[in-house]
Amino acid sequence: MKKHLLRAMTFAAVAAISASALAGCGGNGDAGSSTPSSKPASSAPASSAAEEKETIHVGQLPLVDEKATISIGTLINDGAPGNDSIRFWKELEEKTNVHVEWSDTMKSAWAEKKNVLVAADNQPDMYLSMGIFTADDVLNLGTSGKFQTIEQYIDDYMPNLAAYFAEHPEWKSMDTAPDGHIYNVPNIMEVGGGHFYISNIPFINQGWMEKVNLSFEWNSDPAVPLTAEQFKEILTAFKTQDPNGNGKADEIPLSLSSADILYDFGASFGILGKGVMVKGDKVVWSIMQPEFKEFVTWLNDLWKDGLLDVETFTQNGSMYNSKLTNPDDILGFTTSWRVGSTQTGPDDNRFTLSTPIKIEGHDAAWPKGQSFSIERGNCVLTSSAKNPELCLAWADNLLTPENSLQINSAQLIGEHLEKKADGTYHQLRPIDWNREGEDLLMPGSKLFIVTKEEWHKQDVLPPVSIQKDPVEDLYLANYSPKGFSRIPDVWMTIDDAKTVNNILSEVTPYIDSLFASWVTEGTLDKTWDEAQSTLVNMGANEALEIYQKYYDATK
Repeated sequence: MKKHLLRAMTFAAVAAISASALAGCGGNGDAGSSTPSSKPASSAPASSAAEEKETIHVGQLPLVDEKATISIGTLINDGAPGNDSIRFWKELEEKTNVHVEWSDTMKSAWAEKKNVLVAADNQPDMYLSMGIFTADDVLNLGTSGKFQTIEQYIDDYMPNLAAYFAEHPEWKSMDTAPDGHIYNVPNIMEVGGGHFYISNIPFINQGWMEKVNLSFEWNSDPAVPLTAEQFKEILTAFKTQDPNGNGKADEIPLSLSSADILYDFGASFGILGKGVMVKGDKVVWSIMQPEFKEFVTWLNDLWKDGLLDVETFTQNGSMYNSKLTNPDDILGFTTSWRVGSTQTGPDDNRFTLSTPIKIEGHDAAWPKGQSFSIERGNCVLTSSAKNPELCLAWADNLLTPENSLQINSAQLIGEHLEKKADGTYHQLRPIDWNREGEDLLMPGSKLFIVTKEEWHKQDVLPPVSIQKDPVEDLYLANYSPKGFSRIPDVWMTIDDAKTVNNILSEVTPYIDSLFASWVTEGTLDKTWDEAQSTLVNMGANEALEIYQKYYDATK
């Protein structure tokens, strides 16, 4: 077997915007503009008393001449330092002349406190933290008046966001709520800029392959996938030939950290996941497709021969990790985020990249996601904000390529990075979380837009990008699904979202139960027709109609 060494790839998120498009993104964390302007803040929203406000220097630093104060609510990990102690924020205050009164809530307490905090009349001016609100939260609280719309401020007070939206109208569309308003400053990462197409990747124990005297040629042009017959032959040899050499029958041919990852193998049958997917131009349930029957039959065959981990449907992450790190080396085939995630140390080279499985009558395929990720709900302007223009100008300054790169990568210029005259970044030292004070350099509360171009201006990329970039190139070139895809990240109205969520709350656990039974007990043929009728009665077709409406709108 040809061994493969993965090149190092960086978790990249760069602002790929031309200087003219991003007039307003200067160096040293500036939102400096090539055509700077100063604007008096417009009148306060109806919920606050109108007052005279200081001129905001849009596209320049400092943002205001006299020190101003805004308040921001955040989430922080339990035990993490508060935002008022973070050096990045302290340096930003000096540059912007804007002081932030931080109100931190521990993530463990947020579910209990969220509704109380947003119902109060004296909310902070903004909330800013990844995952602090869902898209449904934003729409509910926006339409009820707890959050303000921001679209009326973007052109005049947010030059960076305006430039990104002009260059990427699909980003603006995805950040616009179903009622036509924008309530949120989004986090966005492009593929190659901190976002990846592919999550879990198949890996095979190369040491075991040598022990059982088997090989396969995947690293070729074009890449040659494992056939279903080869895959079963390999797993059978892993089970029966004692490849770890300890004299025990303790080898687990195929084990995954979650039963849901089994669905990834379904792409080689023409299906994606257990929920809705797009087939051609039609939204369908994967579990209601005939290809799903083929997929489950194949898995049941592996199960009957003892090739799947017997704890596939019951183990948690801790149980899986104990198997991955077992000193007797007991795992043969698995999936992982990157090769580094399969290693117990720098010298652990047991696993090498594998391929999807080629099923007769289908193309070998592996699931992929969207070309960019967008998080809605991480930065919102509340009804309590009396100076929304300053709040949003301050937030927009975080979206400069330089600031977004620092925030997303957790690398501080002057500490980890040096910005060179040509706009590229030289690594002064890597991040070391064991270093005293390292967690005080960069914020855990993040707002950024990062593109591939800006991310790759670093001369040293993070290990995840080093390892994942070449894998993505190989998989996208050879194993992209053809004729079927994931449904785009659509944003539904409150009523439609409620209807779909109610249906999913019933359908999803039913599918999980069916899947486990079909794979482990071989009951598919007896219960298939009954299952399809049950899904329809649960509202599966009603959900499809709603999804189809939004999918058609994205086209």
